[in-house]
Amino acid sequence: MSYELACERIQVWIKKGKPKKLLNLSKCNLTNLPPLPSNVKNLDISYNHLNSLQGVPPSVTMLRCRVNELYHLYDLPPKLRYLNCAGNQSLKNIDIIIDSICHLDCSYCRHITEINRLPKQLICLVTKDCYNLRKIQSLPPNLTSLNCEETCLRTLPPLPEGMIMLWCLYSHIRTISSLPKSLQCLNLMSNRLRRIPYLPSSLEYCNVWGNYFLKLDRIHFPDSITYLSTDNHEINRK
Repeated sequence: MSYELACERIQVWIKKGKPKKLLNLSKCNLTNLPPLPSNVKNLDISYNHLNSLQGVPPSVTMLRCRVNELYHLYDLPPKLRYLNCAGNQSLKNIDIIIDSICHLDCSYCRHITEINRLPKQLICLVTKDCYNLRKIQSLPPNLTSLNCEETCLRTLPPLPEGMIMLWCLYSHIRTISSLPKSLQCLNLMSNRLRRIPYLPSSLEYCNVWGNYFLKLDRIHFPDSITYLSTDNHEINRK
């Protein structure tokens, strides 16, 4: 019955004749994909029982495949720009060779321990609650946003010069070598920091609460900050 439901949705989508419109095949209880239109660009196959992406058309540029049973990310479309594979508990490796991907969300993939290769064009990376993640080998040069909340990371690779947001609360970060001059949002709440590098004058949001070894009196908080959270309620910014 669920396979028939997916086929019905496909037929409705075809009748609308809009290739950029979302084709939603989520929650259809699929173990394999039915034949899909060759011109679909935006596809959601989340909340099924798929163990591979076989059958995803090469035309797809936006793919949501959250909460399936994927073991790997083979068979990705060659021009993919957006990928959300969050919640695939069997996924152990997200090393991706599709360099066109700009946004990658692999949150709640709790068997991932290392990320050794990321797409060269990546702008946004989300690894929230990948709580066995211990190492990110390197970050792409165009990355502007990194969310590694609730991981086992103890350190971060060098941050790209154009990064705007670093959101890594509830992890095990102990050291950061330097912060980009472009950084606007910094959240390192509840880590194990002993020191943080010089804070850039571009910074607007800063949260370092819960880093109990951090000596706040040695940190210069720039005047650009509009929101500040630390263990000390009386911070002298001068």
